[in-house]
Amino acid sequence: MNKVIIIGGNATGCKAAARLRRISRNYEVTIIEKTPVISFGSCGLPLYASGEIENIDTLSKTAYGIIRDQKFFKEVKGINVLINTEAVDVDPDAQEVYCYDIENNKTISLHYDALLFATGSKTAKPKFLVNIAERVSSFHSPKDAKLFKQLVQKGEIGNAVIIGGGYVGCELTESLTSLWGIDTTLIEKEANLLWNNFDPEISGILEHRLVKNDIKLRLSTGIHSIEAGPDNHPVLKLDNDEILNTDYVFNCLGVVPEVSLAEKIGIKIGATGGIVVDENMKASIPGIWAAGDCVETKSIAANKNHCMPLASLSNRMGRC
Repeated sequence: MNKVIIIGGNATGCKAAARLRRISRNYEVTIIEKTPVISFGSCGLPLYASGEIENIDTLSKTAYGIIRDQKFFKEVKGINVLINTEAVDVDPDAQEVYCYDIENNKTISLHYDALLFATGSKTAKPKFLVNIAERVSSFHSPKDAKLFKQLVQKGEIGNAVIIGGGYVGCELTESLTSLWGIDTTLIEKEANLLWNNFDPEISGILEHRLVKNDIKLRLSTGIHSIEAGPDNHPVLKLDNDEILNTDYVFNCLGVVPEVSLAEKIGIKIGATGGIVVDENMKASIPGIWAAGDCVETKSIAANKNHCMPLASLSNRMGRC
């Protein structure tokens, strides 16, 4: 029986695991996930933050309401899942993955015949100074959404600032205003929202719609720093020296491929920061594949490599 280890238990990893089991029962598949949650639909986080989705577990449920947890994958899919387990090293010659069991504080090793990196992405670090930890967060994990929603439900947030006019920033803007009625400011350093995806004419339609819905839109505006105010709420200093006081700040500055383990073992990383793979998702080391947000792909439109952290692509890569 071929032993397949998959590092990462979300869109790509779970799709690959399920596909392998459909192809053949001769695959023994194990997913390694360092968080307590697997098969989580992070695209739905803005809906949870807005209150449209009451329970965050909904984002881990099937269409018929069953949570996709360890038990589900084992009993329904025949797939082993290790949660709260972090892959810390790989020996490609011995074909061993070394993991740290967070809950039991011990190291385990797993042998593989094939290994898939589905490590996803991580939040991009701000290039400006941030001197406050409270009430400033990214919006990339269930923890981020839960913290914000708790404060909103206590009535502690009347206004918020979102830094970054990409997909997540724009979706979150709608979530904050539509149900909670939070006074929201969206700041983007470029001249247009979604500038990396659309022409200015298309972005302009979105910008007009946001302003029409009372969003304070600040384009071509950079951040100098975020400091703690007298009440320990965030104070933003803009590049033009303007000061903004707010109750909460979301850094929606995008994501970068999570490739720290891949780099450690010598897998080739591309110029865009993602793992280099061929058309079959094979990485540079034999016996190892990579897919999802952690890889770079070639755009047939632009004829160049780039990273595209989209759930649709991640699922297709996992199936491949």
